[in-house]
Amino acid sequence: MPNQEKATGAVGVPTRRTDGREKVTGAARYAAEAPIPKAAFGYILPSTIAKGVIKSIDTSAAEKAIGVIAILTPVNMPKLHGGHSGDTRAPFSDMNILYAGQHVAVVVADTPERARHASSLIKVEYSELKPVVDVHDSAAALNESPTFFGSPLGFSKGDAKSALSAQGATVVKQTYTTPIETHNPMEMSATVALWEGDDKLVVWDSTQGVSNTHSSLAKAFGLKPENVRVYCPYTGGGFGCKGEEWPHKFLTVAAAKLAKRPVRLALTRAQMFTSSGHRPFCEQEISLSAGADGKITGLRHFVLTQVSPSSSFIETCASGTSRVLYSTASIEVVQHVKTMDLPPGTWMRAPGETPGMFALESAMDELAHELKMDPVALRLANHADVSPESNLPWSSKHLKECYARGAEKFGWSKRNPIPASTKTVDGKWVGYGMASATYPAMIFPGQARVRLYKEGNGVRAVSAAASQDLGTGTWTIGAQMTATLLDLPAGQVKFELGDSNLPTSGQSGGSATAGSLALALGDASESLKAELLKHADGTPLAGIDIKDVHFQEGYLASKSTPSAKVTLRDLVQKAGTEYVEGTTSDHHKYQPTGEDYMANDGKFAFQSFGAHFVEVQIDDLLPMVKVTRVVSVMDIGRVLNPRTARSQVQGGVVMGLGQALTEDTHYDLRTGRPINDNFADYLAPVNPDIHSLEVEFIDVPDLHFNPIGCRGVGEIGITGVAAAVANAVFNATGKRIRDLPITPDKLL
Repeated sequence: MPNQEKATGAVGVPTRRTDGREKVTGAARYAAEAPIPKAAFGYILPSTIAKGVIKSIDTSAAEKAIGVIAILTPVNMPKLHGGHSGDTRAPFSDMNILYAGQHVAVVVADTPERARHASSLIKVEYSELKPVVDVHDSAAALNESPTFFGSPLGFSKGDAKSALSAQGATVVKQTYTTPIETHNPMEMSATVALWEGDDKLVVWDSTQGVSNTHSSLAKAFGLKPENVRVYCPYTGGGFGCKGEEWPHKFLTVAAAKLAKRPVRLALTRAQMFTSSGHRPFCEQEISLSAGADGKITGLRHFVLTQVSPSSSFIETCASGTSRVLYSTASIEVVQHVKTMDLPPGTWMRAPGETPGMFALESAMDELAHELKMDPVALRLANHADVSPESNLPWSSKHLKECYARGAEKFGWSKRNPIPASTKTVDGKWVGYGMASATYPAMIFPGQARVRLYKEGNGVRAVSAAASQDLGTGTWTIGAQMTATLLDLPAGQVKFELGDSNLPTSGQSGGSATAGSLALALGDASESLKAELLKHADGTPLAGIDIKDVHFQEGYLASKSTPSAKVTLRDLVQKAGTEYVEGTTSDHHKYQPTGEDYMANDGKFAFQSFGAHFVEVQIDDLLPMVKVTRVVSVMDIGRVLNPRTARSQVQGGVVMGLGQALTEDTHYDLRTGRPINDNFADYLAPVNPDIHSLEVEFIDVPDLHFNPIGCRGVGEIGITGVAAAVANAVFNATGKRIRDLPITPDKLL
């Protein structure tokens, strides 16, 4: 008989991470720790100039150094056949230098110390040009009509110009700036490459996309896909910097070929500042007009940001913010970009939305102040019941509940609307601020499989996809979703990932992993049901239509005739094979849609929403901002695992506090090199900086999005946090800071 225990460890239950013990005990092996005997060590020599040409590279002294096995340079680099993405130019493909820190050579030696020492013996002669590093430098090339993924970034609806100049309207027009921020996951990017003969490649990589890395390396080196295997069982954080295929991956593989032995290469912390992307500088001008009732009549969002000469990435600040968040008849979005001689920018947690929400939500607070209106009331007055951009209804939206629950839990009604009017008993200024949060709900096409094995008196399920876990909980929610779809106890389910030989999966980015896996696993479970029915002859389910059966507590059962059911174990036994398998049928068709999530009919707009409420305290004499409380309430559809979901939002909030108060990558305007490329000088929040962080979820399934009703949670938590902090600082001090980070000198 089947196990009658309900699937209490499935979706919705705050389940512990399945990989937690391995991580805290040190048993988890990350990319740089791949168990490859006799692997040599690679070290990258970076360019010391930001712009120019390599005139010559002399490696003779380095080649004679103790332990050196091989040296790879643009002179002996094999030709690649595409596949590179983060830096759009193939590594070592020419002698041009486009940014400081660009890779110039790779030294392979028998120890990491010897590889690094030998790199210092390489003599590189440059012909140097003056770099353009300041976005306001007149020498910077300007693009007034940029496109991103083939779509123009400009947008227009109604007549914003007339609305903003209408007589009697209250108008706010301000400029907000956010600096370059650098990803700093605990695990630096690393790759280990092993050639098995001339045409088979095995790679361990710290990546946000196992399948992407696999296809990129196969393409670049002209290999058959089946001859390339990529492993990534664990990723020690990413935040976007491991979502692209960066030059070091291709160089490691090429160096292993040249050295004729496995090569292990990890970026240094300093190299992470130049070699795996960053969030670009953004300057945004927001113009808002409103009537006395607070309803927005016009919105104009102008964005100026930077791009690298070797990257196509653009920080699209207005696309996911001003175009989707508030109801107004007139919206204008304008984006300009300037090309700078800096390393490539890339995705960084909620790219576009993070700086965009700082500007928009700060401007909304300024408008509320001018109107003498409560900031929550202003947002409610402009709540968008349908998408302002597409006019489509939302698949699911509970933002009003986020405002109400957050305000109640935080104690928003106690806020004094008069700035610089509230102090603690020990004389510190106190301020309350809030902001909306939003992030699109996205799906990346992908596949999965589900296998059922006999085990004891029941069955064991093993589901799998070539996904990855950045610490977000993918191992755990994959098993939970499978348990829910098969209606099995969580203890009978295992989820596998981190291997390119598993079914192709999308990258972990865009908060798309959970929703994408839900679709793929949902279809695979339907396929499994069909396979099981093939073995139902001679049972009560013989000849039954697949639409009339479902998984039920260890059985495959009829919906219309509950007594007609067969144990899953019996069906697997009748199959006469080790296991019965279901797979995703056609991964290209999976995009979220309308009433039927399987058909791309464009009936709904998909978005997640939330609200942050923040309390700050600021000393008069040393005005360092202390964030004493944060309450965040999120609408992300069905919450798969409250434990891991809460952790994700808390992590996003912490990153938002870093954006608001400390993070700023400084570049030397003369050399184009980052000045503070280390943890001593690049200030990110640490434990003593973080106080009360409360997170709640509305937890209403969005069944238009996928069969489980979940949307992503990884990025929405950071959106709006910096604005909520800045708004609280204004309430505390009366000083409006529009240039992040909010450092003490700006409050003196």
